[in-house]
Amino acid sequence: MSRKEKPTAVRNKTRKEELDEAEGLLERLREKSRQGIPIVVEGKRDAKALKSLGVEEDSIVKLKGTGRKTLGEIAWDVATRTTTKKETTRSVVIILTDPDREGMKMAHQVSELIEAYGAHPDLSFMRMTRLFGRGAVEELEDVQPMQIDDFAG
Repeated sequence: MSRKEKPTAVRNKTRKEELDEAEGLLERLREKSRQGIPIVVEGKRDAKALKSLGVEEDSIVKLKGTGRKTLGEIAWDVATRTTTKKETTRSVVIILTDPDREGMKMAHQVSELIEAYGAHPDLSFMRMTRLFGRGAVEELEDVQPMQIDDFAG
């Protein structure tokens, strides 16, 4: 059976399909940031990359390079941050770390703390980083609509 004959759910995604998925996730991320939902990233390069992609700077929270704040203090800050959502719903915090060992460990630790503080950690955007591998958040700067069109060939 050739690649073209395989059902879509079975065959591997093409790079264009991966980029389309990443662009869709990125647009959702921008919208969440406009709503004031905190987006937790590893460090300043990740924060800079998201900002350059139109994510609201006020929503971006770095786990590294925050001075003397502990992971628990950062988790408390984002878990108790007020958003435009109704106060009766649990706050949502988006976790967007790299899919390497260190990033996954940080995501797990901060997610547990955020949940313990009564908020909901959203790991769904981690799919976007898995498309690019290590250093993924910085690589998202390469995901621009004009580049996606280049794959349409």
